[in-house]
Amino acid sequence: MKSLPLLALMFLPSVMTAQTLNVALGNIVYQFPAAQVGDMPYSDGKTLEILGKSIDLTSVDSIYINNALVNDNTVAVAYAGEKAYVTVAGNIAKDITATVNGAHVVLLQGAGVSKEITYTLSGTSQKGSLYMDGSLKATFLLNGLSLTNPDSAAVNIRDGKRIAIQLADGTTNSLVDGTSCSQKACFAIKGHAEFSGGGTLNVTGNTKHAIWSKEYIQVKASVGAINILKAVSDGINCNQYYQQNGGNVAISGVGDDGIQVSYETDDAGNKVIDEENTAQLIVRGGTLKVNVTGLATKGLNAEGDIIVNSEKSVPVITVSSTGNGTWDSIDSEAKASACIKSDANVTIADGTLTLTSTGTGGKCIKCDSVLTVLGGTITAKSSGAVYTYGSSSYYSSIKQAPGGGGRPGGGGNPGGGPGGGNTNTSNKCSPKALKSTGNMVFSGGTIDATSINSEAIESKSCITIDGDAVVKGYAGDDVINSSSHMYIKGGTVTVYSTGNDGLDANGNIYISGGHTIAFGTRSPECGLDANEEQNYTVYFTGGELIAIGGGNSVPGNSSSTQCYVTTSGSISANTSVTLSNSSTTLATFTMPYAYSNGSILVTAPGMTKGSSYTFKLGSTSKTVSAVQYSSGSRW
Repeated sequence: MKSLPLLALMFLPSVMTAQTLNVALGNIVYQFPAAQVGDMPYSDGKTLEILGKSIDLTSVDSIYINNALVNDNTVAVAYAGEKAYVTVAGNIAKDITATVNGAHVVLLQGAGVSKEITYTLSGTSQKGSLYMDGSLKATFLLNGLSLTNPDSAAVNIRDGKRIAIQLADGTTNSLVDGTSCSQKACFAIKGHAEFSGGGTLNVTGNTKHAIWSKEYIQVKASVGAINILKAVSDGINCNQYYQQNGGNVAISGVGDDGIQVSYETDDAGNKVIDEENTAQLIVRGGTLKVNVTGLATKGLNAEGDIIVNSEKSVPVITVSSTGNGTWDSIDSEAKASACIKSDANVTIADGTLTLTSTGTGGKCIKCDSVLTVLGGTITAKSSGAVYTYGSSSYYSSIKQAPGGGGRPGGGGNPGGGPGGGNTNTSNKCSPKALKSTGNMVFSGGTIDATSINSEAIESKSCITIDGDAVVKGYAGDDVINSSSHMYIKGGTVTVYSTGNDGLDANGNIYISGGHTIAFGTRSPECGLDANEEQNYTVYFTGGELIAIGGGNSVPGNSSSTQCYVTTSGSISANTSVTLSNSSTTLATFTMPYAYSNGSILVTAPGMTKGSSYTFKLGSTSKTVSAVQYSSGSRW
């Protein structure tokens, strides 16, 4: 190998004074800064080596010198109609293999890449794509990119490392893929995807997902907007976890879930459980707006926990679900849509959540383990009807019909724990505002839950309300229902049922604090209903409660230490109800709803067994005696 004298004479003076040596091979230009070039060995009559890059001179279209500035470790791809142009910084030229076919670009990182490369994508093409593979983390800057690939993914990044996606400030970037193809997504990323930058990204997924990542997705606080305009399947689909620290994400026009998060699996299909692979969906700030319309689809769906807090900023989440229920023949059960669905726990510590479900059997929040609300404002409204698959005779032939109430059993609380119902799956999905399979805990925040045709808040285990939580509910069935015990230790609770009980537990109900108003309907429904048929009862040990209905459960043993009074009557909406002893007012309520000729129960601290109290309903006064417990009927 030797240096070519003629080339040296031609180029050396210019290189000494110019800034950049450009070598063009078709639509690919390698840019070598003069200060880096040094010797350029020439061999075999056709090969020139510059900074370790071997260049076949028979393939070179031109070599020229200009004053262009070159940033090391950069690659630029500019799309222009049916063509694309690639520019590669000279210091990485030997480690980047670039191929351009029309407007389809393939970039392969070699093993020698030792520093992160930034790829800038810009321009417009209706017949273009970007494919990249490598083994080192990379950054992609979308700087006014409009790219449609009618044959496959618009952008397919096969690099399995951290991939930073920066949306250039003030730019709009659009990606569209082909229809009826085999790609996982319009924007497919094999590694960890981290989105940042103040620009806008619009994505249309015409075959499957809009955005897919084999590993986690992070949306950073700087993101201007990510808009999923369409997806045949999920809007965003990823493994490991989804985390939004801020920015604005909007998802609509999807055929399946808005965001789906799953555990990453190994080659044998087994879940890989580690601190990074949690299958969690975490929102720590920003705005997230999702609209799903398909049968049994979910707005936010995670195999792991769903966590909402204000670690970065106060998040605003709006999710609507309009899809109806459907029969899942694989799992042999009816399934319904949900705004938020977790196979594990849901924890909401802060934020404003507006959740609307209108499909049959639909739920605003469905949690397969523990639902905890520590703060924030949740408005959840489910207005769909019950979804039922097939006829009851058909259902009976394939599965036992859903089982009924509990029975006295074990457990550490007075009266034991309620017995379980039938565990067979059902051919029904009932709409709910909030539903959990595990415990449900409200210790802060404001919850406004409505279910027009079923229970508003239901736990298949225990429900606890404590702290400064404000819980409001309106339902066509029970407003708050627990399959086990119910505890009200604090907070403010206001519930109104148009067709059943206000508070209903299949176990005991413990009132030890808080301020509660519970409306049920006419007999035999109650404002306050413990499972007396199975020997459960209510316990008053503190707090203020007024319960109105056709009847109310009353304490059944001396473990209930706070006394109560009962009466009957009619009450107009906005009427003030007070309970007093001489000049001392023990409890005051303002009735949010009207009630005609109901049974009224009040308990408040300071009441003494056998003492007389004045019960004032607006302008009507009644004298009643306080009772500690009773073994008689609730009615």
